[in-house]
Amino acid sequence: MLSLMLFPRKIKTRLRFHIQCVFILISIPVFFTLFSSNIEVEAKEDVESTSEDKSNYENLKTFSEVLSLIESTYVEKVSSKK
Repeated sequence: MLSLMLFPRKIKTRLRFHIQCVFILISIPVFFTLFSSNIEVEAKEDVESTSEDKSNYENLKTFSEVLSLIESTYVEKVSSKK
């Protein structure tokens, strides 16, 4: 109620318009700055991850071979019928 008394209708609409313009003028550069910095970080991670991926696949292959040997040597097959 107090704001109705302090600001006439024309001033309120102008003030609202100016606030919206300021918000847009601030938010657009901030958005693009954050978006572009995120893209650069992802590109750097992709370049570094190729050697890590190869190492991970080699480790996974070794684990798979060891698990297969253990299953074939030490694990008894169980029938699902009771």
